[in-house]
Amino acid sequence: MALGIGSLVLIALAAGYFILNFYKHKEALHRAIGKAIITLLAVVTSTAFSIVAIQVFEYNVYLSFVVSMLFVICVGYAAGNFYRVYTIWNTILTGILGAILGMRFGMTLYLSSKVIFIADVLLIIILFLLLKIVEWQSSVIRPHKRTKTPRTKKTNVQTVVGLSVIYSLFVCSMGILLFVQKDTISLGQIGQTQSQEARYDEVNDLQTARIELNAGGFNPKQISFKKSIMIKAVFVVSASSDEGMTLVSNDLHINAPLKSGENVFLLNNPQPGTYAYSVGSKSIQGTFIVK
Repeated sequence: MALGIGSLVLIALAAGYFILNFYKHKEALHRAIGKAIITLLAVVTSTAFSIVAIQVFEYNVYLSFVVSMLFVICVGYAAGNFYRVYTIWNTILTGILGAILGMRFGMTLYLSSKVIFIADVLLIIILFLLLKIVEWQSSVIRPHKRTKTPRTKKTNVQTVVGLSVIYSLFVCSMGILLFVQKDTISLGQIGQTQSQEARYDEVNDLQTARIELNAGGFNPKQISFKKSIMIKAVFVVSASSDEGMTLVSNDLHINAPLKSGENVFLLNNPQPGTYAYSVGSKSIQGTFIVK
């Protein structure tokens, strides 16, 4: 949890640092280029932030959405404020869309510190490249002076407002779709170990397996053992997992409560077969295969 919260803070600081540096070069950038850059900023930072948030809060869509929206509003306002009001609104909308897509993708990733680390590294690299583009563009492009007529300005404003309304409806529909489908998304399918061989401990003459358990399910989902050699299965329950979980297996005759941390089960003289187990009323299932 501490790593995840620190990662969220890191992303926020990286976005703030980029915005401060962008402000220094804003006047030397062409308006269209500047808007494109802040749009990319909104997309990449909100996507990375929401991926980390959904991992930190273990697939809690509501909490992740609220935290991500606070971040998006702050970044969208700070970046879009360099231009006009509708630029602020469209930047925030783009950030919301990025956050929705980030949460949707993040829910398919198995809960792991590797996901958080990769999201941080990729974001820093992308922001670094964007910042270099800003510096390069500001050195070769002079401030662009535009001449406007009242009629042209009015027409442009009406067009932009119309497009913003359509864009707003699209983003809202994407958000609604996320909440409608949140219970049908296969959690943690990417990065989860599907199958693994047990490790043989020669000193104690037993087979050992370590199984992680969090909101993404069991990792690995399936473990293979050899017959007639005692099994030591260690279920490591995430500290932030719900309390009162029970490991149930009719095949193994197990009905035992699980606590946070390590839970050790010894199975003597295992015979060939497939043994399924699950966590209480949850649809989290795993399998032991004895060969």
